[in-house]
Amino acid sequence: MLLMSRLILAGVFSISGIAKLIDPGGTRDMVAGFGLPPWIARPVSYLLPLAELAVAGTILVPATAGPAGFAAAGLLVLFTAVVGVSLLTGREASCRCFGQLSASPIGWRTLARNAVLVGVAVVAVAGWHEAGPLSTWEWLDRPPAVASVALVSALVLALAVLGLALVIVQLLRQNGRLLLRVEALESTGRAHANHSPPPPPSPTPAVPGLPVGSMAPGIDLEDLDHRRVPAETWSCAPGPVLLVFLDPGCGPCRELMPELARWQRQFAAGLSITIITRDDTRLRRDVDRHGLASVHVQRGREVAEAYGVTGTPAAVLVRGGRIGSPVAGGADAIRHLVRRATTADPPRRPAPEAVPIGRPAPDLALRSLDGEQVRLPRHREHPVVLLFWNPACGFCRGMAEDLRRWEEDRTADRPDVLLVSTGEPDSNRAFGFRAEILLDEGFVAGQRFGATGTPSAVRIDAAGMVDSSVVVGARPVLELLRESDGDTAGVNDRPGSALPAHG
Repeated sequence: MLLMSRLILAGVFSISGIAKLIDPGGTRDMVAGFGLPPWIARPVSYLLPLAELAVAGTILVPATAGPAGFAAAGLLVLFTAVVGVSLLTGREASCRCFGQLSASPIGWRTLARNAVLVGVAVVAVAGWHEAGPLSTWEWLDRPPAVASVALVSALVLALAVLGLALVIVQLLRQNGRLLLRVEALESTGRAHANHSPPPPPSPTPAVPGLPVGSMAPGIDLEDLDHRRVPAETWSCAPGPVLLVFLDPGCGPCRELMPELARWQRQFAAGLSITIITRDDTRLRRDVDRHGLASVHVQRGREVAEAYGVTGTPAAVLVRGGRIGSPVAGGADAIRHLVRRATTADPPRRPAPEAVPIGRPAPDLALRSLDGEQVRLPRHREHPVVLLFWNPACGFCRGMAEDLRRWEEDRTADRPDVLLVSTGEPDSNRAFGFRAEILLDEGFVAGQRFGATGTPSAVRIDAAGMVDSSVVVGARPVLELLRESDGDTAGVNDRPGSALPAHG
């Protein structure tokens, strides 16, 4: 049994080591698939087959058979533990223990095979001190029956090793022939490129994530201190926001964290970088070590699924509450997206100048929700407050209930309200406002009055003159609506009211 265990281990480790040396790229991919970072995976992919060949070459030598047996047992226990942890954590790795001869995803069969080899190694280790000088050739001096069994077993194993070697040689030859045929086909294709008809167009690949230009989903998150973070703080920010999806257990995610911290500091003026991940002890250590900011936590994968993100690391750009890019999957794609967002960003238009108080309001023609053209009125019986609105803006949605409550309590001496809104008619009707709503595509009317975002408002008196400065934000807008009857209480005095600023 001692001799057979040594022969089996010698054969297994010699085949495994040779196969890994023949396929270094596959070995490197296998090591990286088990979660090792690239800078460790490369040296390990070279040292591992050398260690296996060293075990195979020394386990049959009497003087080194004992240490080699311990080394074989240690390697097999390590392999078994790595495979077991990968299966328990759901990591999809490929087993290439014998190179291209056994390239397949790991499974419970892999674990069972390694467990059997661990048992063989235990036999080799358990008897090493009792048969220190034992060598393969000494078995010929044993009784004929024992010697015959040992010799036949050794010959069978040697034939198996020889057969596997021949298979490897045939695979290499076949691979060489295939490469020659591919090169010949490529050269023929280049020679006839100018004379052959163009190939049929390939189907357009599906773009990952939500369609560019669609509404960005608004889902509230938490910060690392478990405080609620409204979705409007990042989904409807005035500037571009890069949502980066990470996972604490993802190796490429952790490697990207130093760059994310540097980008947050370097591009703070033009690009907001928001990190969305799940809470974890490792995450908190990495956040503190790299100095990351704006880290938000999702309970499961609700935000990632809402944005069509299927893996990590990934990123998507949001502009003005709308999707600004497909999902960028992987560190290189994220770097490219950051370069595009920071270098190819369209130049910002200068802020519009507000109409001075006491000047006539601009004369504009807008469409009603029914498609009729309406001119902004110059002369009315009451002052009118123009409320510039965007149904896609979370800040507007946040004050909608207060605005409906104001309309219910409105008295005759309060000003009329005229909503000047972007978006589709149905999305504006859904709010259920009593006020007249006019559509302002492209925010043209808002810019003519000097508005820089939504919600914002300006008051026009009965003579059509601008009667107030442009106010921006939910609280100032509601205070402007109450000024006519002297009710200037802050909006947060109402129970349950917590409004953000503006978008």
